Amino acid sequence: MKSTVIMHMSGAYLMQDFYKDEEVSEIRELDCRHIAGTNCYCDDEAKEKLRQILHDFGPEGLHFLDSGNYHYLSLLWLEKIKEPFSLVVFDHHPDMQVPSFGEITSCGGWVREALLGNHNLLQVYLAGVDETLLQELGLTEDSGDERIHIGLEGLTDGEERQKIYISFDKDVMTEDYARCDWDQGEMALPQILQDIASLCKRHSLIGMDVCGEDAGALEQGVGVEEIAAVNNDTNRRILQMYREMEAYGTTED
Repeated sequence: MKSTVIMHMSGAYLMQDFYKDEEVSEIRELDCRHIAGTNCYCDDEAKEKLRQILHDFGPEGLHFLDSGNYHYLSLLWLEKIKEPFSLVVFDHHPDMQVPSFGEITSCGGWVREALLGNHNLLQVYLAGVDETLLQELGLTEDSGDERIHIGLEGLTDGEERQKIYISFDKDVMTEDYARCDWDQGEMALPQILQDIASLCKRHSLIGMDVCGEDAGALEQGVGVEEIAAVNNDTNRRILQMYREMEAYGTTED
């Protein structure tokens, strides 16, 4: 099933209306707030419950994942892809940390887990990641893993057309465009939207997900309306861009 999916993990989207502008038939809202063991880390029981909820959906379409605390949900969408593909990640953080305990799935290590466990994942392109964080993990173009690329040059300069999936954490942007749970980067939304549009003209977009809400502010009740307004506007612009790409046939059916 191809559609726009809103995953309610914290309730942050209930303060926004960007997805209510669309026809009801094109939106699927999934209330996952009742599932325990999902905040930042996802245990095996929670993961199976989430897989059941997502069972009828394919990887195609646009998926809103809530706060960056739930960015690991990208893993569940990626495992639905049954052909070789490359992953493009716009994120202020590399999300390649080794788990603090065991091999538990986390928002800070999901990209590493995807590289280790998803046999269809060929390459990962990291855009907007803080250089200090990359250095702390020893991630450079010379780090030895040819599957990891810092920046988008391999996709924008290469002649080979690829299947790609895009994961967009809004914390890669300044606070002008997003208010997030985590520290934020310096990118601007217009540039990212332009980058995505350019990628989709050169390559075949399978699907895309978006996270970066501020669930912490919602819990504390601090500045909720202003935060929701900024994120709502950005989410609406992302959704509009995706719909335009669908209309022009730059996404997969």
